[in-house]
Amino acid sequence: MPSVMSLDSTLIVADRSAVAKSKEYLITMDDFADSDRSFSIADKTVADALRTFALQEMATIKLAVGDPKSTVEFFSLDLKDAKAVAKLDKLCSLVWLRAKQEVEVVRESSEDFFSDVLTNPIDAVVDAAELRRFLVNATNKKMMTKTKRTILLFHHTEANAPKEE
Repeated sequence: MPSVMSLDSTLIVADRSAVAKSKEYLITMDDFADSDRSFSIADKTVADALRTFALQEMATIKLAVGDPKSTVEFFSLDLKDAKAVAKLDKLCSLVWLRAKQEVEVVRESSEDFFSDVLTNPIDAVVDAAELRRFLVNATNKKMMTKTKRTILLFHHTEANAPKEE
């Protein structure tokens, strides 16, 4: 598991006890290792867009990561809140459209589809598709009922990382 200081911009799906019993809830290595529970956002632009969304739409909560004494501030969103999820949906749609548009702009200016200049824009499309997959699974009503995971946590390294000691 990443150390507290090296947390990436990450989305994590947690159960309701994360909010109800935040002092007792512990995010473990298993949470980060499970691709159904955690998604690391590699694209800085996407992470910043999610941070802006989080500042406007999400509450903050402090949870322990790895060690009960190591608390980290997360943004939290109840996935049962249809309005908030609809806003998150719009944001992710914009991320998708921007990534696709960038590929097309670069592809048209490039003479070769196999050119290296297309690598980063195509990676951004792949990242947007993976973000969508994660959020589709997280908001699936059957999965929410089965796993009791209905809280989306977001950690953004630049906004709410713990201070070095």
